[in-house]
Amino acid sequence: MSEAVVSAAGAIGRVVAARLTPGTDLIPAILDLARKHGIRSGIILSCVANTNHVVLRNPPASFKDGGPPAGNRSFLRVDDPAELVSLGGNISFHEAGTAVAHVHACISSAARGPEASALGGHLEEMTVMSTAEIVIGELAGIDMVHRPDPSGRAPLHPEAQE
Repeated sequence: MSEAVVSAAGAIGRVVAARLTPGTDLIPAILDLARKHGIRSGIILSCVANTNHVVLRNPPASFKDGGPPAGNRSFLRVDDPAELVSLGGNISFHEAGTAVAHVHACISSAARGPEASALGGHLEEMTVMSTAEIVIGELAGIDMVHRPDPSGRAPLHPEAQE
């Protein structure tokens, strides 16, 4: 296997489902659910929601080299009603034990014209407008460790549990 690929095999363990109420900040809620249910390594299996506040992050057009993204950020803020169309990501932890949620989202909003348009990127913030339904799967047999890589890239290191 290529040394460019870091991998570990495991299985889906417990599954946690939750409904989030209006005004909930999605990313802290994901981390709270993980803590409450003792999930150190997990994946977001599903999430549907509506929102009235989202901040998405993407690399700007000038981002070409694939290097560390410090300073290479383009932010899009949407403070209009929108539907969460897709949410994907993982829950990992720093070696010190602090939980991390790495989440990407796609939203659909008609606020910028007569037709709905989709916008996506790394999710920085999202406030639930009326409801959100989320399902998180625990990863069994895998530790998702978030630590710096010598290249400054890819801080996630999946490791088989011993």
